[in-house]
This record gives sequence, structure tokens and C-alpha cells, in this order.
Amino acid sequence: GRAGTATNPKIIFSGPVTFATNATLWLRANTSVTGVDANGHELTGPLFLHGTNRLLRVGVVNGVAFSLSGNIVDGAGPATLVISNGATGPAANRNLIIRGTANTYAGGTIICSDNQTNNFNNFFGAVEVAANSTLGTGPVTVQGGGFLRLFGPNNIAATARLELQVDLSQLPEHQTGTVWIAANVTNTVSQLTLGADTFTAGLFTSNSYPAYVTGPGAIRVGGLPVVTVTAPDANAGEWGANPGTFQIARTGGVGENLRVAVAISGTAVNGIDYLPTLNSPVVIPAGSSFVNLTMTPLADALVEGPETVILTIQPDAAYTTGAPGNATITIADPPIDQWRLDKFGANANNPAIAGDLADPEGDGRVNLLEYALHLDPWLADGAGLPAVAVENDRLTLTYVRVKAATDIHYLIEGTGDLTSGWQTNDITIQLLFDDGTVETNKAVDSVPLADAPHRFLRLHINKP
Repeated sequence: GRAGTATNPKIIFSGPVTFATNATLWLRANTSVTGVDANGHELTGPLFLHGTNRLLRVGVVNGVAFSLSGNIVDGAGPATLVISNGATGPAANRNLIIRGTANTYAGGTIICSDNQTNNFNNFFGAVEVAANSTLGTGPVTVQGGGFLRLFGPNNIAATARLELQVDLSQLPEHQTGTVWIAANVTNTVSQLTLGADTFTAGLFTSNSYPAYVTGPGAIRVGGLPVVTVTAPDANAGEWGANPGTFQIARTGGVGENLRVAVAISGTAVNGIDYLPTLNSPVVIPAGSSFVNLTMTPLADALVEGPETVILTIQPDAAYTTGAPGNATITIADPPIDQWRLDKFGANANNPAIAGDLADPEGDGRVNLLEYALHLDPWLADGAGLPAVAVENDRLTLTYVRVKAATDIHYLIEGTGDLTSGWQTNDITIQLLFDDGTVETNKAVDSVPLADAPHRFLRLHINKP
């Protein structure tokens, strides 16, 4: 059956109101209702639903709404509440206001228009949900002439599904079946259907989906994104092209920018030991599930040992922090500086003892040569120097190369005249032995001694 309200203003029903199966409650607005009474009729008691029940608004008046401040609950078993408009009327920007703070019915809330005249200028079935209210626990469908206005973050249950059936064949100003969300409000749902497309993750706003979502707020699907940080390239160095990389990633949708608050710590100084300076927040751009932060160490003249850069995700209401929530990049000194630290300890930054051209043991071999030939800078002996020989009428030079010494160059140069300069293009290198730490190489001159009155070979250690 059906029941209806009178046309006189501001009738208050203290309830409870119990619907019979598939019953309809007619709600009529009055054009004379203005000012503080502009909410028209109000239902303050609980509304018990049985089956599919309909709140049918008739005589729509712009700015006049019917207030449902009582809670909506299931009667005997799950029920569905249909909110609709029953007749063509003037354009209305308000219709029904849901104010109950403990609506628990599990059926779907369907906001629609019964009007079949395609007069889409009228927002029939327009429903507002107060900031502290809910639309129950079931799915919500906005269709036909429906227009849903959300004012609180929990207006729709986080486990519910929201479906927006917009008629995109209409002009934008005539399209309904949409949702409007207030400023600073984000509603979370488990699934969102926009027309023919269904989403299980993402953030949806008027910027990314203007045909369906309006207002300054947002709809989030699948809960907050989970943000993590890793260091895909965790080893950086102060020599050559040897940067390090952090990667901040998120789960869920990528429709909007995500600002991630971070803290930078570690023994390396931000903006001094590396560039660019790392600042907070870091933005994961729309369309991407991650952002890479590449930091390039700055070389200095100090022997410091390994330094660290630690990036830690900070808490924020826009996301949750997953694991790992922090990552570390290690900045290594040039290998020769690490050698200095190993060999000279506290004197590693004393150029008279540990400098490239210093000779602390006084054997005539400076530290740069000791480093290159895998020698002990505190031991004066003749072992380990390059060895010259003649094989098959060719001059050869056998020497060792430290494999970790990537910050220096080993150049074998030859000449027939000490006054005419040295060349490298007439020499071939043969690997004799490799123990994993050092290589033993033999340089072979290409010029036969029978064809040259003089030939000279030398090992030139060059530090870029």
C-alpha cells in the first residue's frame, strides 16, 4: 500500500514507521515552506523496511527537502530502499536529507527518477547525506535522474559498492546519476562502477572523472593506498657515474598525484654529500604507481669511509605505510680513500703520510703506485714491481692490476725515443692470472727489436 503526508508545512513524524512489503511512502513538499522550516516534513523515529520500499517525493520544490533523521533499519530480513521522484516539477537542488547516524539496513540504496519525459533539467531523486549520517551497509546505485550529495567521510560504508549510471548521451548540464562530494571529504567504498567500467582501486575526483564525480571531495576505492620505499640501487660512490636510487611506490589507483611525506637521515649530509637535495613531500605523479629519486654523491677530498642516506616514509592521512617503510643508500669513498683508511687509519687525511705522492716508508714508491700494485705502503722492499723481459724479439712488461681500483687507469705506453713521446697503440695486453683480487697481466710490444735500435715500455698510473 501507500501512505502520504499532508501539504501543510513542517509536519514531524516521531515514528516509528514500519513499511509493509513493497510499500510506498509519499512525501509532499509545500511551496510556502521557507526559512527555518525549509526542510519540510521530518521523520524522527526509526524507519523499518520490509522488502523493496519506496520513498516517493512529489511536488518537488526548489530548496525544500524532506528530512529523515530517524534511523533506517531492516524489518524482517534485508530490504531495499528506493528514493525517487514521482512527478515532473520545477528544477530542484534538494530533495531528501538522510540524517540518521545509525542506519543499518543491508539492502541497496537506489536513487532514481520515475519521470519518463527525459526532462533532465530536473534533479529528480536528489539526496543529501548529512556529515554524520550513513546510507546503511549495502550497495548504493545512482541512476536515471539521481543526484547524490555526500557531506561526510562515512556516508557510504567502506564495504559497500557504489554504482553511478550517468546518461552520457545528454548534455553535461543535463547529466545525472552522479555524485557530489563536499570539500575535505573522501568516501571509501569497496567497488566503484562508472557507467560500464568497474574499479576496485583508485582515487576518483572531479579532475579525473568529471562526468561522474563532482564537487571538491573524492571517492576512494579499495581503501587507502599502501606506500613503501626501496633502494633498487643501494650502492653509490664518490667517483665516476655512480649514483644511488630510492623508489617510492603505492598500491591501488593512479588517477591522482599522491604526496608522500618523508624524513631524510643518515651520516651523509643532505645537499652537501649528494645532490639533488631530498625534500618532503615527494609526489608520486598521476598515472604512475611509483617515483624514483636518484641522488648523485659529490666527491670531496676527505677520507670518510662509507656514509649512509636513509629515507623513511612518514605517517599521513592520505595513505598507510607498508613494509619496507625505510630504505638505505650507502655512499662509498673512492677505492683509494678506502685503501688509505685501511692502511693509515687516523692519518688517512694527513697528506704528508697518506697523500698520493707521499712515501711514508721511504722506498721511492709513492702511495699511488703502492695502491696500484697491491703493495704495502709501510713495507720497503723491491717485490711487486713490474718486470721487463724479451720474448720472441718483443719487449714485454708484466705487472699486476688491482681489480677494485676502478678509480685509476693503468696505461702501458711504449716508445723508441724517450724524447718523442709515448704511445699506447702498438701494445697488446695478455691476462696471465686472476685470483679475484688482482690480475697479473703481460704487455707485449708489437715492434720487433730487430727493427728498432731502441724500445722502451712503461706502466703509467693515471688518476682521473
